[in-house]
Amino acid sequence: MSARKTPAPRATKRPAPRAVKKAAPKAQAPQPVSSKPVERLEHHSGCNCQRCRAENSTSTSTNSTSTPKKSKGVGAQKKTPPKTSVKAPPPQRPKVAEGIVIYDPKHPNVLFDNLVRVYSTCRDCGEKMQVIRADLYVHPCCTPKPTYVETLVTGWLSAVEAGDDESAALTEAEIDKLDAEPPDFLSAALQYISWGWPVFPLTPKTKEPATRNGFLDASTKENWIRKWWKRNPHFNIGLPTGHAFDALDVDVDKGGVKSFMELLEAKRIPETHAVVVTSSGGMHLYLKPTGKGNRQAFMPGLDYRGKGGYVVAPPSTLGPRGRAWSWMTVPSPDITEGGGF
Repeated sequence: MSARKTPAPRATKRPAPRAVKKAAPKAQAPQPVSSKPVERLEHHSGCNCQRCRAENSTSTSTNSTSTPKKSKGVGAQKKTPPKTSVKAPPPQRPKVAEGIVIYDPKHPNVLFDNLVRVYSTCRDCGEKMQVIRADLYVHPCCTPKPTYVETLVTGWLSAVEAGDDESAALTEAEIDKLDAEPPDFLSAALQYISWGWPVFPLTPKTKEPATRNGFLDASTKENWIRKWWKRNPHFNIGLPTGHAFDALDVDVDKGGVKSFMELLEAKRIPETHAVVVTSSGGMHLYLKPTGKGNRQAFMPGLDYRGKGGYVVAPPSTLGPRGRAWSWMTVPSPDITEGGGF
Protein backbone atom coordinates (compact mmCIF):
# COMPACT_ATOMS: atom_id res chain seq x y z
CA MET A 1 0.00 0.00 0.00
CA SER A 2 1.25 3.40 -0.81
CA ALA A 3 1.28 6.06 1.96
CA ARG A 4 -1.13 8.91 1.49
CA LYS A 5 0.40 12.27 0.95
CA THR A 6 -0.91 14.83 3.43
CA PRO A 7 -1.67 18.13 1.73
CA ALA A 8 0.51 21.07 2.75
CA PRO A 9 -1.30 23.66 4.85
CA ARG A 10 -2.51 26.63 2.91
CA ALA A 11 -0.91 29.94 3.70
CA THR A 12 -3.60 32.15 5.13
CA LYS A 13 -3.27 35.86 4.68
CA ARG A 14 -3.63 37.72 7.95
CA PRO A 15 -5.39 41.03 7.73
CA ALA A 16 -3.08 43.98 8.21
CA PRO A 17 -3.47 45.59 11.59
CA ARG A 18 -5.52 48.75 11.59
CA ALA A 19 -3.78 51.97 12.39
CA VAL A 20 -5.02 53.20 15.71
CA LYS A 21 -5.31 56.92 15.89
CA LYS A 22 -3.88 58.29 19.07
CA ALA A 23 -5.88 60.96 20.72
CA ALA A 24 -4.14 64.26 20.83
CA PRO A 25 -3.25 65.33 24.35
CA LYS A 26 -5.59 67.87 25.80
CA ALA A 27 -4.16 71.34 25.99
CA GLN A 28 -3.63 72.33 29.57
CA ALA A 29 -4.49 75.76 30.71
CA PRO A 30 -1.43 77.86 31.54
CA GLN A 31 -0.71 77.89 35.24
CA PRO A 32 -0.35 81.24 37.01
CA VAL A 33 3.12 82.32 38.01
CA SER A 34 2.21 82.56 41.65
CA SER A 35 1.11 79.53 43.56
CA LYS A 36 -1.46 81.61 45.43
CA PRO A 37 -2.81 84.18 42.96
CA VAL A 38 -5.94 84.90 44.95
CA GLU A 39 -3.99 85.85 48.04
CA ARG A 40 -1.71 88.08 45.99
CA LEU A 41 -4.61 89.90 44.34
CA GLU A 42 -6.38 90.37 47.65
CA HIS A 43 -3.17 91.64 49.19
CA HIS A 44 -2.67 94.00 46.25
CA SER A 45 -6.17 95.34 45.82
CA GLY A 46 -5.20 98.70 47.30
CA CYS A 47 -1.81 99.25 45.69
CA ASN A 48 -2.84 99.22 42.00
CA CYS A 49 0.70 98.49 40.82
CA GLN A 50 1.36 97.69 37.16
CA ARG A 51 2.03 93.96 37.66
CA CYS A 52 -1.09 93.41 39.74
CA ARG A 53 -3.27 95.38 37.33
CA ALA A 54 -2.10 93.00 34.59
CA GLU A 55 -2.83 89.95 36.75
CA ASN A 56 -6.23 91.34 37.70
CA SER A 57 -7.20 91.91 34.05
CA THR A 58 -5.92 88.44 33.05
CA SER A 59 -7.81 86.77 35.87
CA THR A 60 -11.02 88.67 35.05
CA SER A 61 -10.89 87.86 31.31
CA THR A 62 -10.17 84.17 32.00
CA ASN A 63 -13.11 83.87 34.36
CA SER A 64 -15.47 85.62 31.95
CA THR A 65 -14.57 83.56 28.84
CA SER A 66 -14.55 80.11 30.46
CA THR A 67 -18.06 78.58 30.48
CA PRO A 68 -18.76 75.35 32.38
CA LYS A 69 -19.87 72.36 30.31
CA LYS A 70 -23.37 71.02 30.82
CA SER A 71 -23.66 67.45 32.08
CA LYS A 72 -25.32 64.94 29.75
CA GLY A 73 -26.68 61.53 30.67
CA VAL A 74 -26.25 59.36 33.71
CA GLY A 75 -22.48 59.00 33.44
CA ALA A 76 -21.81 62.71 33.51
CA GLN A 77 -19.54 63.96 36.25
CA LYS A 78 -21.14 65.65 39.17
CA LYS A 79 -20.30 69.24 39.84
CA THR A 80 -18.08 69.68 42.84
CA PRO A 81 -18.70 72.77 44.93
CA PRO A 82 -15.82 75.27 44.90
CA LYS A 83 -13.42 75.08 47.78
CA THR A 84 -13.80 77.93 50.20
CA SER A 85 -10.74 79.17 52.02
CA VAL A 86 -11.27 79.58 55.73
CA LYS A 87 -9.80 82.86 56.87
CA ALA A 88 -7.94 82.89 60.13
CA PRO A 89 -9.41 85.15 62.81
CA PRO A 90 -7.71 88.55 62.95
CA PRO A 91 -5.12 88.92 65.69
CA GLN A 92 -6.20 90.78 68.78
CA ARG A 93 -5.00 94.34 68.92
CA PRO A 94 -2.36 94.97 71.57
CA LYS A 95 -3.53 97.64 74.00
CA VAL A 96 -1.82 99.82 76.56
CA ALA A 97 -3.79 101.76 79.17
CA GLU A 98 -6.99 101.12 77.19
CA GLY A 99 -5.44 102.88 74.18
CA ILE A 100 -4.28 101.49 70.87
CA VAL A 101 -0.56 100.92 70.47
CA ILE A 102 0.93 102.89 67.60
CA TYR A 103 3.68 100.35 66.96
CA ASP A 104 4.34 97.19 68.94
CA PRO A 105 7.81 95.61 68.39
CA LYS A 106 6.39 92.20 69.37
CA HIS A 107 3.83 92.49 66.55
CA PRO A 108 5.70 94.07 63.60
CA ASN A 109 2.69 93.59 61.29
CA VAL A 110 0.80 96.29 63.19
CA LEU A 111 1.09 99.80 61.72
CA PHE A 112 -1.26 102.30 63.32
CA ASP A 113 -3.40 99.23 64.06
CA ASN A 114 -4.60 99.39 60.42
CA LEU A 115 -7.00 102.17 61.37
CA VAL A 116 -5.54 104.61 58.84
CA ARG A 117 -4.45 103.98 55.26
CA VAL A 118 -0.76 104.78 54.76
CA TYR A 119 0.66 104.96 51.25
CA SER A 120 4.25 105.02 50.05
CA THR A 121 6.36 104.39 46.92
CA CYS A 122 7.64 100.92 46.00
CA ARG A 123 11.43 100.81 45.84
CA ASP A 124 11.33 98.37 42.92
CA CYS A 125 8.64 99.50 40.47
CA GLY A 126 8.30 103.07 41.76
CA GLU A 127 4.51 102.91 41.91
CA LYS A 128 2.12 103.68 44.73
CA MET A 129 1.76 101.02 47.42
CA GLN A 130 -0.24 100.69 50.59
CA VAL A 131 1.92 100.14 53.66
CA ILE A 132 0.43 97.40 55.82
CA ARG A 133 3.63 96.62 57.74
CA ALA A 134 6.16 98.98 59.25
CA ASP A 135 8.96 97.11 57.46
CA LEU A 136 7.27 96.96 54.03
CA TYR A 137 9.19 98.81 51.30
CA VAL A 138 8.13 96.96 48.12
CA HIS A 139 5.04 95.25 46.74
CA PRO A 140 4.91 91.53 47.62
CA CYS A 141 5.34 90.72 43.90
CA CYS A 142 8.32 93.08 43.48
CA THR A 143 12.00 92.45 44.17
CA PRO A 144 13.18 93.47 47.66
CA LYS A 145 15.83 96.19 47.53
CA PRO A 146 17.22 96.81 51.01
CA THR A 147 19.59 99.70 51.55
CA TYR A 148 23.21 99.14 52.55
CA VAL A 149 22.46 100.08 56.16
CA GLU A 150 19.45 97.73 56.29
CA THR A 151 21.65 94.91 54.96
CA LEU A 152 24.23 95.65 57.67
CA VAL A 153 21.57 95.63 60.39
CA THR A 154 20.21 92.29 59.15
CA GLY A 155 23.73 90.85 59.16
CA TRP A 156 24.38 92.18 62.65
CA LEU A 157 21.20 90.56 63.98
CA SER A 158 22.13 87.24 62.34
CA ALA A 159 25.61 87.39 63.86
CA VAL A 160 24.21 88.11 67.32
CA GLU A 161 21.72 85.25 67.11
CA ALA A 162 24.47 82.88 65.93
CA GLY A 163 26.80 83.96 68.74
CA ASP A 164 29.41 85.26 66.31
CA ASP A 165 30.70 88.12 68.46
CA GLU A 166 33.56 89.03 66.12
CA SER A 167 31.32 89.51 63.07
CA ALA A 168 28.74 91.36 65.16
CA ALA A 169 31.40 93.77 66.45
CA LEU A 170 32.78 94.45 62.96
CA THR A 171 29.29 95.05 61.54
CA GLU A 172 28.35 97.31 64.45
CA ALA A 173 31.51 99.37 63.89
CA GLU A 174 30.59 99.83 60.22
CA ILE A 175 27.06 100.93 61.18
CA ASP A 176 28.44 103.43 63.71
CA LYS A 177 30.84 104.79 61.09
CA LEU A 178 28.03 105.41 58.62
CA ASP A 179 25.83 106.90 61.34
CA ALA A 180 28.59 109.36 62.28
CA GLU A 181 28.86 110.76 58.75
CA PRO A 182 27.22 114.19 58.30
CA PRO A 183 23.95 114.21 56.34
CA ASP A 184 23.94 115.28 52.72
CA PHE A 185 21.51 118.18 53.01
CA LEU A 186 22.06 119.48 49.47
CA SER A 187 21.16 116.17 47.82
CA ALA A 188 18.01 115.91 49.95
CA ALA A 189 16.97 119.47 49.08
CA LEU A 190 17.50 118.81 45.36
CA GLN A 191 15.40 115.65 45.66
CA TYR A 192 12.56 117.61 47.23
CA ILE A 193 12.46 120.27 44.52
CA SER A 194 12.42 117.49 41.89
CA TRP A 195 9.09 116.47 43.45
CA GLY A 196 7.81 120.03 43.14
CA TRP A 197 8.25 120.78 46.86
CA PRO A 198 9.43 124.32 47.72
CA VAL A 199 12.47 124.32 50.03
CA PHE A 200 14.10 126.90 52.29
CA PRO A 201 17.10 126.65 54.67
CA LEU A 202 17.02 126.47 58.47
CA THR A 203 19.93 127.45 60.65
CA PRO A 204 22.16 124.45 61.48
CA LYS A 205 20.97 122.20 64.31
CA THR A 206 17.79 124.25 64.86
CA LYS A 207 14.24 124.64 63.53
CA GLU A 208 14.64 128.39 62.90
CA PRO A 209 14.66 129.83 59.35
CA ALA A 210 18.01 130.97 57.97
CA THR A 211 16.46 133.56 55.65
CA ARG A 212 14.78 136.89 56.46
CA ASN A 213 11.28 135.88 55.32
CA GLY A 214 11.39 132.27 56.44
CA PHE A 215 9.11 129.89 54.54
CA LEU A 216 8.03 132.76 52.27
CA ASP A 217 11.50 132.53 50.69
CA ALA A 218 11.01 128.85 49.80
CA SER A 219 11.87 128.04 46.20
CA THR A 220 11.93 125.17 43.72
CA LYS A 221 14.73 126.75 41.64
CA GLU A 222 17.92 124.71 41.64
CA ASN A 223 20.24 127.74 41.48
CA TRP A 224 18.74 129.10 44.72
CA ILE A 225 19.06 125.74 46.45
CA ARG A 226 22.70 125.39 45.47
CA LYS A 227 23.43 128.99 46.50
CA TRP A 228 21.95 128.52 49.98
CA TRP A 229 23.71 125.24 50.74
CA LYS A 230 26.97 126.48 49.26
CA ARG A 231 26.85 129.27 51.82
CA ASN A 232 26.46 126.68 54.59
CA PRO A 233 26.31 122.94 53.72
CA HIS A 234 25.00 122.19 57.24
CA PHE A 235 21.72 124.10 56.87
CA ASN A 236 18.70 122.08 57.97
CA ILE A 237 15.77 121.83 55.54
CA GLY A 238 12.36 123.43 55.87
CA LEU A 239 9.29 122.54 53.79
CA PRO A 240 6.27 124.90 53.59
CA THR A 241 2.96 123.12 54.11
CA GLY A 242 -0.24 123.77 52.21
CA HIS A 243 1.38 123.33 48.77
CA ALA A 244 2.22 119.69 48.00
CA PHE A 245 0.91 118.43 51.34
CA ASP A 246 -0.50 119.34 54.75
CA ALA A 247 0.93 117.81 57.94
CA LEU A 248 -0.39 116.47 61.21
CA ASP A 249 2.22 117.15 63.92
CA VAL A 250 2.20 114.73 66.88
CA ASP A 251 4.19 116.16 69.82
CA VAL A 252 4.94 113.44 72.37
CA ASP A 253 6.04 115.97 75.02
CA LYS A 254 2.60 117.61 75.13
CA GLY A 255 0.31 114.55 75.26
CA GLY A 256 0.16 114.05 71.52
CA VAL A 257 0.27 110.25 71.69
CA LYS A 258 -2.95 110.03 73.70
CA SER A 259 -4.72 112.49 71.39
CA PHE A 260 -3.44 110.64 68.33
CA MET A 261 -4.80 107.34 69.65
CA GLU A 262 -8.19 108.94 70.23
CA LEU A 263 -8.25 110.05 66.59
CA LEU A 264 -7.22 106.55 65.53
CA GLU A 265 -10.04 104.89 67.45
CA ALA A 266 -12.52 107.37 65.98
CA LYS A 267 -11.05 106.77 62.48
CA ARG A 268 -10.73 110.50 61.94
CA ILE A 269 -7.25 110.48 60.38
CA PRO A 270 -7.35 110.83 56.57
CA GLU A 271 -5.18 108.92 54.11
CA THR A 272 -1.51 109.43 54.91
CA HIS A 273 1.11 109.65 52.17
CA ALA A 274 4.31 109.81 54.24
CA VAL A 275 5.34 109.47 57.89
CA VAL A 276 8.34 111.24 59.42
CA VAL A 277 9.80 110.47 62.84
CA THR A 278 10.77 113.78 64.46
CA SER A 279 13.81 114.58 66.58
CA SER A 280 11.75 114.33 69.79
CA GLY A 281 10.26 110.93 68.91
CA GLY A 282 6.99 112.37 67.61
CA MET A 283 5.59 112.15 64.09
CA HIS A 284 4.66 114.21 61.08
CA LEU A 285 1.91 112.64 58.96
CA TYR A 286 1.91 114.07 55.42
CA LEU A 287 -1.63 114.45 54.09
CA LYS A 288 -3.06 115.71 50.81
CA PRO A 289 -3.43 119.51 50.89
CA THR A 290 -6.85 120.84 51.79
CA GLY A 291 -6.28 124.55 51.18
CA LYS A 292 -6.95 125.29 54.86
CA GLY A 293 -4.65 127.11 57.26
CA ASN A 294 -2.95 126.07 60.49
CA ARG A 295 -4.75 124.80 63.59
CA GLN A 296 -2.48 125.13 66.59
CA ALA A 297 -3.10 122.64 69.44
CA PHE A 298 -6.57 121.62 68.20
CA MET A 299 -6.09 118.70 70.59
CA PRO A 300 -3.42 118.32 73.30
CA GLY A 301 -0.12 117.73 71.55
CA LEU A 302 -1.58 117.89 68.02
CA ASP A 303 -1.04 120.66 65.46
CA TYR A 304 -2.41 120.80 61.93
CA ARG A 305 -0.10 122.57 59.50
CA GLY A 306 -1.59 123.85 56.26
CA LYS A 307 -1.17 127.16 54.47
CA GLY A 308 1.12 129.47 56.41
CA GLY A 309 3.10 126.73 58.15
CA TYR A 310 6.15 124.56 57.62
CA VAL A 311 7.79 121.36 58.86
CA VAL A 312 11.41 120.31 59.33
CA ALA A 313 12.37 117.67 56.75
CA PRO A 314 14.77 114.71 56.88
CA PRO A 315 17.74 114.47 57.24
CA SER A 316 17.72 117.60 59.42
CA THR A 317 19.24 117.19 62.88
CA LEU A 318 19.59 118.97 66.21
CA GLY A 319 23.14 117.68 66.59
CA PRO A 320 23.23 114.87 69.17
CA ARG A 321 22.92 111.30 67.94
CA GLY A 322 19.29 110.23 67.69
CA ARG A 323 17.98 113.82 67.53
CA ALA A 324 17.21 113.88 63.82
CA TRP A 325 14.24 113.69 61.45
CA SER A 326 13.92 110.49 59.40
CA TRP A 327 11.41 108.77 57.11
CA MET A 328 9.30 105.99 58.59
CA THR A 329 7.53 105.65 55.23
CA VAL A 330 8.72 107.58 52.18
CA PRO A 331 6.26 109.82 50.28
CA SER A 332 3.79 108.29 47.87
CA PRO A 333 3.49 109.42 44.22
CA ASP A 334 0.27 111.24 45.14
CA ILE A 335 2.27 114.06 46.74
CA THR A 336 5.51 113.86 44.75
CA GLU A 337 4.03 114.50 41.27
CA GLY A 338 4.97 110.94 40.32
CA GLY A 339 8.67 111.63 40.83
CA GLY A 340 9.25 108.62 43.09
CA PHE A 341 11.74 108.43 45.95
